[in-house]
Order: sequence, then C-alpha cells, then structure tokens
Amino acid sequence: MYLLKFAHQAMQKLPDVSVVELYSDLCLLGKESQAFFNRVSSKNGLELLRMKDPNSIKIVEENGKISIKYIDVHGHSNSVTPDMVVLAPAIEGARDAQVLSEVLDISRDRAGFFIEKHTNIAPVSTLREGVFVAGCAQGPKDIQGSFAQGQAAAGRILSHLIPGEKLALEAMTAEVDENLCSGCKICISLCPYKAITYDDVERHVTINEILCKACGVCSAACPSGAVKAKHFTDTAISAEIKGLVEHCQGKDGSF
Repeated sequence: MYLLKFAHQAMQKLPDVSVVELYSDLCLLGKESQAFFNRVSSKNGLELLRMKDPNSIKIVEENGKISIKYIDVHGHSNSVTPDMVVLAPAIEGARDAQVLSEVLDISRDRAGFFIEKHTNIAPVSTLREGVFVAGCAQGPKDIQGSFAQGQAAAGRILSHLIPGEKLALEAMTAEVDENLCSGCKICISLCPYKAITYDDVERHVTINEILCKACGVCSAACPSGAVKAKHFTDTAISAEIKGLVEHCQGKDGSF
C-alpha cells in the first residue's frame, strides 16, 4: 500500500514522470485504501506489473543503465529499465517478538506476527487468557485499523476489571477420570491454554475449569481415555452416530 503512496507523491511533484510498480500481491486495508488505489491506478503515468515470484527479481547493470529482470504471472521473463529504483519490502514481525512470545506463551505466524485467537470472532484476543494483541503486532495495518484494534483491546481489558465481576465458565470443559489417568502428561504438553497440571501426590492430572476453553485437544490425545469433554463423551457420540446410520439406512441395508 505504501508503494502506491510513493507513486502518488512522485506523480504529484513530477507530472511528467512514469512510474512502474512490480508487485506479487496487493494488500488493501479497508474501503479507504481501495478508494485510494482506484484513484491512483487510474492516473496516466502509472503501470502496475504483477510478478510471479518476488525472489525472481534481479537488478543488473546493462550498458551503463539499471535493468530489473523478473518473471511475470504467466511465467515469462521480462525486464524494466528505470532511472531510479525504490525498494518497498514487506513488513515483518519485530525481531525481539520471539522473546515476548516465549514470556507470554503466545504463538507467532511465519512472518513473525502474533496470532489472534480467532480472525472473525476474537480478532484482538490470544490463546492466553488476559493477553491481547492489536495493530502491527498482529500484522500489517494502516493507522485506522491499528487505532480501532487498540480501542477494541482496551475495551476487552476494561471489561475484565469490573469489581465483583463473575467469570462465566465454559459448559463443555474437559474432566479427568482419576482412576483411568496413567500420568503420562501428554495432555499437559498439548493444552494451548495451560489449563492442565499434574498432581504429584495423587499422581494424576487436574484441569483448571477457569482456564479450560473446551477445545477438546486433551480428550482426543489421551491414550487411556481418562480425559473426556463434558457433553461429548464417547458413549454419547457413538449413540449419535448409530442413530444417524439407522436413520439414513434403507430397509435393504443400503444408504
């Protein structure tokens, strides 16, 4: 997006300039950015060239001039001979974000940004209760997007600081059958919410229902079947499958 701003400023100050933009993909954030793109791209003097792979770009010197070689989306080799080259590298997560990620125990994506709990229904929350993310810590954002996410994160934090507030527990949290638990601790390493701990005295795991978010990972991974998700027991699910099969099955045994 900021590459379009460079082109816009160049064409404003130098009306006769010709700008060529090489891109692999355009990231337009919101209607404001879309409107800006439509306005700038419609001007004479701007040429947008889409390339297949950014790593294919090579800047070489030919006959005393700069030449940019690239592969377009059709797989053909092309070149551009500009008077000036302006680099516009992609935004990546902060280098020291790894340290913060380990301290707060929250995940990052391949680009180094912190991962939100859910893109649509929990865009500023993380898998760690009480830890929120906003702005460019989550990914590339414009000023409006960062401001809106900052307000949303602040609102979520303030909603947890109400005196006397009662916490609503998940109805489908996991539970442990102490007689079946072998103490293998597999569920502890897999729980993304750190809701499971091991009781050295009783020699079985326990689940903190406040931290548990009913994701079901521990129940699926438990080799002894000691961990079960409330309202989703093996017996109940097996009965549902059996009822569905009987309902769909024809009199001759076919489906």
